[in-house]
Amino acid sequence: MYETTEIPVLKNVGRMFEFLLLLYPEPYRKKFGNEMRLVFLDLYQEEVTKKGSVGLMFWFFQVTDITKSVIEQHRDLIIKKGMKNYLQQTLHINKYNVIGFIFLLPFLLMFTTDLIARIVQGDLTHYNRPVYQFLFHTPLYWTPILYTIVFVFPLLAIMVNIIPLLQKKSRTKNVFSFIYLRKNIVTLLLIVTGLGCIAIIKLHDFMPCMVQGIMHGGLTHFWQMFAYCRKA
Repeated sequence: MYETTEIPVLKNVGRMFEFLLLLYPEPYRKKFGNEMRLVFLDLYQEEVTKKGSVGLMFWFFQVTDITKSVIEQHRDLIIKKGMKNYLQQTLHINKYNVIGFIFLLPFLLMFTTDLIARIVQGDLTHYNRPVYQFLFHTPLYWTPILYTIVFVFPLLAIMVNIIPLLQKKSRTKNVFSFIYLRKNIVTLLLIVTGLGCIAIIKLHDFMPCMVQGIMHGGLTHFWQMFAYCRKA
């Protein structure tokens, strides 16, 4: 169906489509995945034949259609299985994930509040002084509570989510396999988020400073911005 010279390009496009296909529930992918791949490649080839290349509009419509379809399939699966079974069997969310998220929630709320406050004042480099002064006079900024929120809870979230990984490792031959990673994606994301929360203790002023510098000056003076923001 496709010429030999087009195979490398189609392989790369196929990889992009495979990523989009992962958004579908696993039973749906197993049943209709091959058919969807063939239809997509036919549409792609037709677009190349008509226009000579594939533009952003093609991908926009494809992603839009796939997003609508994905939402419908997940909604139908929730109705069929119920929310509890859906979370456990489809998203592979377990009790350790829920506990870890609860541990991370106070930090995420504080971080989001600080970020929104900085955006509102139009200066990402410095904290919003009125908001900071308000929070400073609440129990949240009492040293033991603050230390627990920004360090102890994220550390506990990481430790709790390592437990299911250790349990599954004994039953899995290759922990770096795609299937293993896909079934533990929520667990891995929570661990990375926990590590990020701990890292932000040192980077909570550096990161907004770099973002604002790049937004205003681009990457032209990246290293000068880096040196300046390190002192923020």
